[in-house]
Amino acid sequence: TASPQEDNIPTFYLSNAGIVKKKYTLKDEGKLLFESLDNDCEEKLSLAITADAVKSAVKEMVLTPTKVNNYLKCKRKFFYDDVLRLPGRKRPGLVFGSCCHKALEEIYKKFMATARFPDFTFFSSAFKQELSFQGADKSIERSCLDKLVTLKNWFENEKRSPVKPLGLEKRIVITLGEGVPFVGKYDKIEAEDKKTNLVCVIDYKTGKPDKYLKAVLNFSGKIERNDTHDYIRQLASYKILVERDKTSPQKYTVSRGALVFLEPVSENAPSYGLKKGVFKNAEVSITKDMTDELESTIKDVWAGVQQLSFDKLPERDEAKCGNCEFDNICWRN
Repeated sequence: TASPQEDNIPTFYLSNAGIVKKKYTLKDEGKLLFESLDNDCEEKLSLAITADAVKSAVKEMVLTPTKVNNYLKCKRKFFYDDVLRLPGRKRPGLVFGSCCHKALEEIYKKFMATARFPDFTFFSSAFKQELSFQGADKSIERSCLDKLVTLKNWFENEKRSPVKPLGLEKRIVITLGEGVPFVGKYDKIEAEDKKTNLVCVIDYKTGKPDKYLKAVLNFSGKIERNDTHDYIRQLASYKILVERDKTSPQKYTVSRGALVFLEPVSENAPSYGLKKGVFKNAEVSITKDMTDELESTIKDVWAGVQQLSFDKLPERDEAKCGNCEFDNICWRN
């Protein structure tokens, strides 16, 4: 389905199937939508979202690093997003991130197969192909294509000394403690020491890096339960996943994680050694203490989810709620 006012079909399954949207004129879209809905739809929705239904949903849930971060950030948003899975609008940042990750995956697949690092044309082609699959509207599509210029600058830096991965885009499923299902998919792992199977986990990030670079530089070795440590928590999650991966032919030990930012620093910050326009990565040594602490956090999150603990924030936080698509649901009264 699609709005008559949109140029592209937003459901990418249809565009992947080669189904072309037909041109037509709808005289009264509002009337059509009204007639397609039952008058008691609100009552049906409230009946559907019962405690038993929610309990059933969370019982079958699998936690991921992103879901853990979401729950720690806002339990109510987690409920809407990860339990009820309410549909949301396509966000430019998410579409751009998906295209970048797919292009990087294709680049390194080619590098692993041929031992030759492809040129930017190959990267750009893979990026554009994924963008066409996303079914984004014209404005998001233009925004993503405009950022290709910045990506080319990053790519040329990467091309100077690329590292062939040991693993690429692997999904790992494990169980923590008393039956807590935990799943994650790393971007890439690189060899640190081949003799001892010591590796580094690489996590590619889009968006402005400043906030997270500062968080890493200020990192004390203890993962706090706040937003600035989201990325560090993800890196520690990959250590847990990689080291407990029973499907891997090799037993790896993760010594550190690296956040590779595809966009440059946006503002000068001399005290942090950050210069506007420069591409900068962040590396974190990941210790057993960090993973033990994180595992405890994951178990706490799982317990909260199973207990249906989805309280909203004590009061509206403009920084968090202002950019949340469920803001009007939480605070409409």
